[in-house]
Amino acid sequence: MRIYILSITLALFTTACGSEGQPQGKEEKFTTEQQATQQEAFKKMMDEHDVAMEKIIEMNRLARSLKPYLDSLDDKRQLEAVNLAITRLETADEAMMQWMANSPKLGKLRDTLQHEQIITLLVNEEKSINKIGEDMASSLENGKAVLAGIQETQKED
Repeated sequence: MRIYILSITLALFTTACGSEGQPQGKEEKFTTEQQATQQEAFKKMMDEHDVAMEKIIEMNRLARSLKPYLDSLDDKRQLEAVNLAITRLETADEAMMQWMANSPKLGKLRDTLQHEQIITLLVNEEKSINKIGEDMASSLENGKAVLAGIQETQKED
């Protein structure tokens, strides 16, 4: 009987000591303020993503508009410009797809990282997706200029 009581007491003591100071769930791991800060950082990152995503359809449409010129242009400089414009559009598109495939999920971050680590990662990801958005905008501008130049040359002929 003494062994039974001692075993239960030891089990209770171990359980009580082992859980002291430990969060019971991921909601308790962070304060309400930390969760709000994390959510705001995540939202800022996703807002950048949303701005960049708006360019995807236009980029794909522009690349499709440029591709027929690969077979019909005689001017080597124009042909190189079209090739480069298409490559830049496709590269920017691929960067966006890669970012989306690897983008952080707030719930998973909360499971594995501390608050400061989460904020740092989200700020860095916001910068990363912002750069991708800038590359997308730049490739669009370049592609439009190349297409306009070709169309202008064809009008002159």
